[in-house]
Amino acid sequence: MTYEQFWEGDVWLAEDYFRANQLSAQRKSEEMWLQGLYFYHGVSVALGNAFRKKGAKPIKYMSEPIRIIPETEEEKKARAEQEKKKLVEYLNGFKKNWESRRRKHGA
Repeated sequence: MTYEQFWEGDVWLAEDYFRANQLSAQRKSEEMWLQGLYFYHGVSVALGNAFRKKGAKPIKYMSEPIRIIPETEEEKKARAEQEKKKLVEYLNGFKKNWESRRRKHGA
């Protein structure tokens, strides 16, 4: 805010600049918090894999970023449809496996 804006401008302009500064500081704080969350997860994965027991599965880092913005209705429907397809594929594989075992044992 310039000298002229402060002394000769609208009285409420100073409050708007103050509020904008507060929002900027809050956003920076949230960005730093999110960065810390990613760092924590990365270190946890690295240490977990370094000290895991023999034969234990390695821990994997996140495959996609953390979602901050809520999903739209279209995205929710698409994700539900994808999960439904995964379930159908899993159950069909389970059915085929069960039928092949049944044929092997002559039941």
